[in-house]
Amino acid sequence: MSFIGGLRRLYQIVVPPERRRRLRERRKRAVFGLHLARSRLIGSPSLPGSSSPRLIVSLTSFPARIDQAWIAIESIFAQTLLPDRIVLVLARSEFGEAPLPEKIDRYRQRGVEILWIDESLRSYNKLLPTREKYPDADIVTIDDDILYPRRMLAELVAGRDQHPETIIARRARVVRCSPDGSVMPFRSWPLAAKGAPTERLMPLGLGGVLYPAKVLDDALLLDSATARRLCPTGDDIWFWAVARKCGVRHVSLGRSFMVLQEFSDTPKLWSVNQLPDGNDMQIAKVIAALGIQPVCPKAAA
Repeated sequence: MSFIGGLRRLYQIVVPPERRRRLRERRKRAVFGLHLARSRLIGSPSLPGSSSPRLIVSLTSFPARIDQAWIAIESIFAQTLLPDRIVLVLARSEFGEAPLPEKIDRYRQRGVEILWIDESLRSYNKLLPTREKYPDADIVTIDDDILYPRRMLAELVAGRDQHPETIIARRARVVRCSPDGSVMPFRSWPLAAKGAPTERLMPLGLGGVLYPAKVLDDALLLDSATARRLCPTGDDIWFWAVARKCGVRHVSLGRSFMVLQEFSDTPKLWSVNQLPDGNDMQIAKVIAALGIQPVCPKAAA
């Protein structure tokens, strides 16, 4: 266990659950206040509204979290580098005819596109529909319940410029291999430090990931039926596997301990994937189904 992980574990043991909940609520209110004060001080920027966007930030949400999704969106408007477009992907099967919250609807006036799809692909919504509509754009995926650091986009774009045709992740894990060439359990994979492009990284979507245009096989990437059959709760795993199949490497910016303020208390796919073998089963299935070259070369005899 890492030093930071040890501190978190100690905190969970020492501080009672109700006390932890109250502290989380205080922290949320404090961050809310600071963020809103800053927005009012500098004004509310709008996006350029390009008809052919080159840089897109894409996210998705669902009814239980849509009321708070504006926080993640506002944190993108506060970036030191603005995207050409922000795309919020929503499913009609989930929202029906209900009106969107006023806070979300107002963002249309500032250049946010609401991309409606008929059926939800769950977490896959944040990349696949946007990639299908904008095949020539670089797409940064984010989560809908996180307040992102102001230099997130600038750092991802700088990584893209330094490492063309490479997927750039602010946060990633290193694939661990056993001596016999098998992939070790996901829980044992350490967080990646900043480094050169490699095939041994799996990006973690919550930190922000930049997918350059035209580097992946879109026909494979957009095969949502296969993706959901092999990785029903593991979009990060599917995106990683497609990249491996296409011979595309990843770069980690090493933001292992960046401050990510999560705001939603609704259930997450992360908690599902942390069940015994949750990620490991999906990783094994997708490696076998796609015929990916050995992830872990065997040690020399």
